[in-house]
Amino acid sequence: MDETLVIKIRGNVYAVPFGEIVYLENRLRKIRLCLKGRELEFYGTFDSVLQRLDGRFLLCSRSFILNKDHIRAMRQSGQYEILMDNGERLPFSKKIFERAKNEFDAYLRAKLQ
Repeated sequence: MDETLVIKIRGNVYAVPFGEIVYLENRLRKIRLCLKGRELEFYGTFDSVLQRLDGRFLLCSRSFILNKDHIRAMRQSGQYEILMDNGERLPFSKKIFERAKNEFDAYLRAKLQ
């Protein structure tokens, strides 16, 4: 069974399966949770959320945590960007992109073994 991220939004508790999470974005004190087909926003810190996630998640920067299972491509075409399977293109600096690419490559190799 897929693990879940439990979050609280305005008194309601949600159990979001890890497999549905495309990425998380840190926006000041709020975290935007991008799921397949919808979004949720809640108050929290990346550190507290990251501690509850597993190895399929990649902390790219202080602004993004990506679900490696939803990465479709990583490319360098004038800018460094990561394409997610929901169609979003997330731009990153060269340094962050290279580190993310190395970690993503290692994740894929481990899945193939």
